[in-house]
Amino acid sequence: MAVEIPGYKILRTLGRGGMATVYLAIQEVFEREVALKVMSKVLAEDPNFGQRFFREAKIVSKLVHPNIVTVHDVGMHDGYCYLSMEYIDGRDLKQVVDDLSLRQKITAVRDIAKALIYSGSKGYVHRDIKPENIMFHSSDGRAVLMDFGIARAAESQTQVTQAGTAIGTPHYMSPEQAKGKVVDGRSDIYSLGVVFFFILAGRVPYDAESAVAIGIKHITEPVPSLPKIFEGLQPIIDRMMAKDVNKRYQNARQLLDDIDELDIEVLEHAAEFASTIRSSRPSPRVSTLSQPGETGVEAFEIDDEHVSDIDAFKDYELETDSLSKERTPILPGLLAGTFVVAVIAVFVYFKHPELVQPWLDAALAEYNSVTDEETTQEQSVLPVVSPTPVAEQAQSGMQSLTSEVAITDDVGGADADLRPPPNEPDPAASPQRQEQRLAQITALKEKINTLKVAYATEAIYLSELIASYRDLMALDADDPMVRQEFAEIREGQTAQLLAFAQRVGTSPILDKRLSQFQTLFPEVKQKVIADIVAAAKTRKKVMSLILEAEAYYKQNNLTKPPGRNALDVYQKALALDAVNEEALRGKKKIVKKLSDLAARRYAAGQYGAALSSAKKVLEIDPDNAAAKRLEKKISEFFAQEQRIDTLLKGAESKISRGDLFRPANSGAFHDYQIVLRLDAENATAREGLNRVVDALSAKVWQLAGDEQFLQAKEVMRAPLREYGANPRIKELSMALDEVIGDKILDVEPRIEGMLIRGEPIDNFAQGFAEVFAADRSIFLGFRYENFQTSTTVIQAVLMDGAKRVQIAQVPVVVEGAEGRSTFRIDRPVEGFPAGSYAIEMRLGQQTLNSTLFKVE
Repeated sequence: MAVEIPGYKILRTLGRGGMATVYLAIQEVFEREVALKVMSKVLAEDPNFGQRFFREAKIVSKLVHPNIVTVHDVGMHDGYCYLSMEYIDGRDLKQVVDDLSLRQKITAVRDIAKALIYSGSKGYVHRDIKPENIMFHSSDGRAVLMDFGIARAAESQTQVTQAGTAIGTPHYMSPEQAKGKVVDGRSDIYSLGVVFFFILAGRVPYDAESAVAIGIKHITEPVPSLPKIFEGLQPIIDRMMAKDVNKRYQNARQLLDDIDELDIEVLEHAAEFASTIRSSRPSPRVSTLSQPGETGVEAFEIDDEHVSDIDAFKDYELETDSLSKERTPILPGLLAGTFVVAVIAVFVYFKHPELVQPWLDAALAEYNSVTDEETTQEQSVLPVVSPTPVAEQAQSGMQSLTSEVAITDDVGGADADLRPPPNEPDPAASPQRQEQRLAQITALKEKINTLKVAYATEAIYLSELIASYRDLMALDADDPMVRQEFAEIREGQTAQLLAFAQRVGTSPILDKRLSQFQTLFPEVKQKVIADIVAAAKTRKKVMSLILEAEAYYKQNNLTKPPGRNALDVYQKALALDAVNEEALRGKKKIVKKLSDLAARRYAAGQYGAALSSAKKVLEIDPDNAAAKRLEKKISEFFAQEQRIDTLLKGAESKISRGDLFRPANSGAFHDYQIVLRLDAENATAREGLNRVVDALSAKVWQLAGDEQFLQAKEVMRAPLREYGANPRIKELSMALDEVIGDKILDVEPRIEGMLIRGEPIDNFAQGFAEVFAADRSIFLGFRYENFQTSTTVIQAVLMDGAKRVQIAQVPVVVEGAEGRSTFRIDRPVEGFPAGSYAIEMRLGQQTLNSTLFKVE
């Protein structure tokens, strides 16, 4: 059975915990719904509990803010401590998190940040921020911070809790709170950061099997990463949850400023796009480039969805079976190579004889050692080669590509095509033949070393260097170093040729270089050559598009007509080459021109055209700050214009219904004034104000002419009170007073002779007491006259001396047109602390009497 608390009618239980039960109740004196928190009766046996409980009430009663729960009343009855607070008809953050949009989640954090700014300015730390303590108003959706039950003043010297004890909820504790240290407002910011992470990621950042283990993670582990779709919010989370309090936001105002800088619309679009992509495709398989057991190797992840399903080119497949079956005799290759190189050497000899002479001597000695029979047999399979074309090819090859970039493509196992059959020892070979072969290898290596030095400064030596490598590999096919050096030269030349194609495009020069390249490296796969040609064609296409775009730009065809404007053509170029500098610069020029156009249109008052230009800028450059500001400014202008139009139409409708000044802050006069605040030169609103005052004047003078003076004064009361600064209303009131004069004094209801005491009033001869002592009741009396009905209800409103805060309101019933009446105002819990008070006696909207008094 629910407890009974005087002054409250309990309706139902809202929640129950170990220490308290919260009821939905009616506070009878105000007839309003409240959340009544009633503490367990057992707690009252703890002598420290009362101190903590009333401390909580004292703290929260000082915090009056839209995002902090409001406390109405506190007290104790029959051993139960109770707290009456604002009833919030809604659900907490943990219950609704799955239903919130990204904008609503950020807005909720923003609301709580505003609450922390306010509570921090009062010197209080909450110390238990978690989703369960954040409620949402069902009426307007704002987030409200609940339960300051373990809060304390940051500067307080009184430590109610035991020193070194961690108070709060483990999953949301700051590191310093988990250590049991004294905390300040930065601890609340950390806890709010955990809440922010939770509502974005759908999980808490740190979890474990025990509260101690969770606390250790808060202290030691780094801030985890948000899901990819929210990575734009990671910097804010990192700063909110910084382990070092000095690296955290130092106050909630700094946090709110960063949140206000967010472009929520961009974040929403990014999250929506990522969610759409994620929901429309199967979960990707992930592989890694690193091998198991490798150390010091970064594991790069590859999304298999981006791996092509097209079969590999057959040009990249090594036909090992046929390769192993086809064996080319050493001697024909040796003779052919020697012959070609000899022709090249004739050309080089005249420039650098010191390079060629040793090599030429060795080559001739090798050639002479071949028997006539072997020569005849091998020559029968050699191709017929003309010395002159070969020399020309060698000369042009020596003018080949210089080193520009690193290798960017594969040549597809070309080394396999170069590999001659293995050198098998010939039992019949004489020791002299073996010695000659070793001498040739040594001579070739020396020659290659010399040629590499020369090639480093003059590209003319490339073809001779390549020929020397081929000769050496023919004599010593098992030397891996030689093959590796040759492959590096070939790959470098491939990369240089590709870079040249990407820079220059198709041209006769490229064709010539390709021909030279294929002559030097006939083993390179056709796929590689095709890629180089394709890169050249792409470059030429891009260059053509850029020229076309420049022509459109000069004609001022920036974004129109479709397909034949500078922007579209630049986009086509970037689709082929995403980092093309000319196209990127072209887009920037378009953005600049459109931005200038938008600014000029705005200055000329062409707001629609200016908005269109600003939106086009943002389509091209979504991060353009100037366009964002202009779009916001114009959108606000259009919103204001829409609001003005709505207000003018509403005011016209209210005039037709006769709602000139009523209801308060909503009549036609009010609407016209709002319009003039938005647009001081609005002629329609000015004319409307005059029409409203004309209608008021006509009604007042009609009543005065019928000698209904009170009614005329009553009609003037609301306009005069709410809009008395208006010159025409002020003049009308003064004119009415002059016409009525003293006529109204004999018929206007009056209250006089107020008596206010701390004890019951026995008779009215005691007189008014300006200062008196009072406990929990004050007693009042008064005389009244000129009341128009047999029974009248007057409202007695008790306020503080400054008339800023209403303390109580009591209805007083009087009988007849005149007489005397007494009544009392009780405050059984709070009593009447010493200070100044004011009592107003109101009949409808009219204040008949206002009296100040003091309580000792």
